[in-house]
Amino acid sequence: MNLNKIPTGFKIIACMTLSMAAFVTRTMESLSILLCINILITYLFQASYVAIIKTCRFYATQTVIILILYIFRFGFETGIKSGSIVSFQFVLFLLPGSILTNSISPSQTAKSLSKLLPHHLAFVLAICLHFIHYLIEEIKEIYEAQLMRGAKISPKELLIPGNWKDVIYCLLIPIIVHGIVMAKQISLAAKVRGFKINSNRSYWNGLH
Repeated sequence: MNLNKIPTGFKIIACMTLSMAAFVTRTMESLSILLCINILITYLFQASYVAIIKTCRFYATQTVIILILYIFRFGFETGIKSGSIVSFQFVLFLLPGSILTNSISPSQTAKSLSKLLPHHLAFVLAICLHFIHYLIEEIKEIYEAQLMRGAKISPKELLIPGNWKDVIYCLLIPIIVHGIVMAKQISLAAKVRGFKINSNRSYWNGLH
């Protein structure tokens, strides 16, 4: 198999299918199989393993938060079991999107989707698929900056319920504000580009 000749459309369908499969998978055994499939397509799609590992390090933070919440709600034994499954599902829901954004560019995604959808819908969907990847990178920078400022949001410090308010004020609110700013910048860029004026669009096959 020539790995460079895998169609973009096939990559999109495969990653979306794996994300949806994470919702209906309920046991650790089946989730482990799903993880192995994700690792396989990371190789087949020639995605960057380094970038994927960095993304998974970000997912580790939400895993800790989910486990803590489940332990407080259901007790240690039940909380660990149920929380592990839910956090594993959440990681496997987001992981295919990371694989996709690290193996194809936004222009390739839009060009492939435009074969089935109107060009403006293809553009919006392509941006949505890649937006999460860029937002995660920004969240990591915000998280590290807030830690340097002394915010008590490290996994160890979050074991203390009194520190949870720092997550809201030092992490969630800046993330929401930054997400709104990014969305506005994308909207402005599309407007300046003359988006939706012409029925036929071109896509730059640049590097990603």
